[in-house]
Amino acid sequence: MTTSIGTFSSVSQIKQLNASSGYFFFSPEAMRGFRTRVHNAVYGGCAFVTSEQFAFRGRVDPREYRVRVAMQDGSIKSLDFRFKNRSVAHDNARWLGECLRNGQVTMNPQTGEFTFHSVHGDAPVELS
Repeated sequence: MTTSIGTFSSVSQIKQLNASSGYFFFSPEAMRGFRTRVHNAVYGGCAFVTSEQFAFRGRVDPREYRVRVAMQDGSIKSLDFRFKNRSVAHDNARWLGECLRNGQVTMNPQTGEFTFHSVHGDAPVELS
């Protein structure tokens, strides 16, 4: 099954579709287990930021931030980058959302990988 990038105006819309489509990304159990916080900004209608803080046996790691992409079917794609800084994560989410909307970045539906297209050729998305 292939799915395309979603178009949402709020994180609430993303959460509602995720739940009604049978996904559990935003379930209270999952959010509590990863100490997840979902940030309210949606960039390009699809990209948003979450932060997680892992804790195990009394050890609490620093909070990390991740860029996520909401898909039209309600699923969530996670980019494999973790940021130590909230504003850097939001800058990258803003860039990715804009590039997904204008076609500069596409997602391969079979692999879930994001590709940046330029006059110099195609390259995997590398957030910084």
